[in-house]
Order: sequence, then C-alpha cells, then structure tokens
Amino acid sequence: MVTETYLPLYNSSADFLETVVLDAPHQSIRHLLPSSSARLRLDQLYGRRQVEGEWVGGTMTAFSRAIELHIDTERAGGDLKLERFTRIARDLETDQLFVFSFLKEQVRRDKLDLITSTKACHYNDIYHQFIAYYHSTEGGIMSKIATRHERLTEQYLQFYLPFNDKGKYCPPY
Repeated sequence: MVTETYLPLYNSSADFLETVVLDAPHQSIRHLLPSSSARLRLDQLYGRRQVEGEWVGGTMTAFSRAIELHIDTERAGGDLKLERFTRIARDLETDQLFVFSFLKEQVRRDKLDLITSTKACHYNDIYHQFIAYYHSTEGGIMSKIATRHERLTEQYLQFYLPFNDKGKYCPPY
C-alpha cells in the first residue's frame, strides 16, 4: 500500500481482504472482473486450484485471453481498434459461446473456406477457460449449463471435422 500520509491506513492485514484495488477501471475491464467490485484478492487475480487439482485461471488470464480474441477479431493491419474491446468483453460476460462467434467473424473477414483444427482446438480451450472463470462457483447448476455448452461445442467441432486439415479432432474435456 502506497500513500503520502505518515500514518498507516490499516493496523494489520486482517483489516482488508483484497490485495489489488483497481482505481476507476474502464467499463470493458469491469465486464472481465469476477464480481462487480474492483477489489481483487491474489487468488482472483492469478487463479486458483479447485478440489480435484484443476486450475481455474484468474482475472489476468481472462484479460489476456480477451485481448487475444480482440486482436484476432478486430485488428486491421497495424490498427488494433481498441475502442471495440468493450464489445468483446461485454459479449464474453454475457455468453461464453461468443468465442465461436468471434472465430466466425475472423473466417468471414479473412475469406477463409475452412478453420484449421489447431485454431478450432485453441478456441475450444479459450471457451472452456472462460466457462471455468465465469462459472467456477455455481456448482451443480453450472454442470447442467456446461454440459449443454459442451454438447453444442462438440457438435460444432464434429460438423466441421471433415473440413479441418487432415481430419484432426480436439479431445473433449
């Protein structure tokens, strides 16, 4: 904690739970935060392990994946068009299946006939990371939603399997 006053702001670390406080974050950053608060603990920032040892990425992972999606989807030459980042962050918060919509935008923009299997697998991984990030605390209700999304994702990948390079298929989660 950095301050200009000579007196400490807190007597002990037990007085505050958060480690990082974002001072007036941009609206797009607020869409990527795990809660409505701009106060984060280290496990929220960097990620944590769940019961079975599975790693759930934190806010930094979600932010870097959202930036990656933005660059892949919105760039035009050297212009990154950062003013459009809010749309991607908002859509990811609303429904994580937008990951595949962004992939479809790239295919249309680049006038590609097919998606490579490595890119499809990579976007499937990104989708599963966002599902784990946004819904890690919802328990049994989330398992029903995740299985519906996973079935849809599997059907999408199976439909495009004949059109992939050399018929490679991503292993399901």
